[in-house]
Amino acid sequence: MHPITVAIADADGNRRIRYEHSLQDDLGVVLLTDVASSNEAEFETRRAKPRTNITVAENELARAMRLNPRVLLVDLNLCSDVNFSMLGSLHRQCPATFVVLLVEGSGSISEEAIMQAMEAGARGYLSRETAHHELAKVAQVVGRGEIWAPRKMLGKIMDRVLRHEVLH
Repeated sequence: MHPITVAIADADGNRRIRYEHSLQDDLGVVLLTDVASSNEAEFETRRAKPRTNITVAENELARAMRLNPRVLLVDLNLCSDVNFSMLGSLHRQCPATFVVLLVEGSGSISEEAIMQAMEAGARGYLSRETAHHELAKVAQVVGRGEIWAPRKMLGKIMDRVLRHEVLH
C-alpha cells in the first residue's frame, strides 16, 4: 500500500505543528509541510514574502493547492462561511484532495453545519480533542476514499443523499 500524502490547514501555527508532529512517525503517511522536520517529511519552502493582501483562509487554500495532498485536514474556522465556499473551491481546484474538518468538541457545531460542509466537499470530520490520537488512522481511511464521521451521522448522511436523489 502506498503512503497517503497529508497536509494540515490551520490558522493556529502552533496547533498545526502539534498535529504534524503526531503524524511524523506514521509509516503510512507522507506529511507535506512548510516546517522543516527531522524525519524527512516533504518540505516545501515558504514564500520569500508573506501574503498581506489575502485572508488567512485564502492563504491556506493557496498553500493546500501548492502542497496538493491526498488528504487535507482543515480547521473548520477557516472554511465556515455561510456556504463553505473554501471547501467548494478546494473541491473544484484540487479534486483529488479529500478534506477532513477539524472541529471543536462535538457540541460546538450543529449537525446541519456538518451536513452542509459535507455537501460542499468535506469527506468527514473529527474533534480536535481526539485528533492527535486519530490523525494517522483518519488519513488512511479518507485517503482510500472512505468517509470519517461518527456512526450516528452516517444514517443522517444517507437520508440526505436519498432525499437529494428523489428531488433530482
